[in-house]
Amino acid sequence: MVDRIAQALRLLREESESNALRAEKAEDKAKSLEEEVVLLQHRLATLDVELIKATSKLAEQKLKEYDGDQSGNKMAEKVQLLEEELSQEKNNLKETTEKLRQADIKVEHLERWVIRLEQESTLWEKKYEDTIERHKLPNKELEDYTNANHHI
Repeated sequence: MVDRIAQALRLLREESESNALRAEKAEDKAKSLEEEVVLLQHRLATLDVELIKATSKLAEQKLKEYDGDQSGNKMAEKVQLLEEELSQEKNNLKETTEKLRQADIKVEHLERWVIRLEQESTLWEKKYEDTIERHKLPNKELEDYTNANHHI
């Protein structure tokens, strides 16, 4: 009987340790994804600045073309190049925004997973403590009985 109790306690302890390890891994993954989100946010901010610069350049070039500062063909080529650059920057911005959104979703999912694992770990720790408490009295009674019979 004592062996079964000890084995049950050992199994509960192992499962509790396993759950704690899983929770730590999930927290590490969440932290990694949060760092990725920060990097993507920085990239997004950089792309926003580049987009603003490209838009500004495009407006300046169109203004120069309108004012007649440069020849029509050369200006049209520059405008076309700037419009292509602007289009490419918009695509980069869309891609980065989508990656950021996906990373945010992953972080939220992992945070919920970590919370669930922590709750599960707490539950197993409580079960372990309850089992220990439940078996203290029978163990004490068994020890008292053994000591009483040992003196006979």
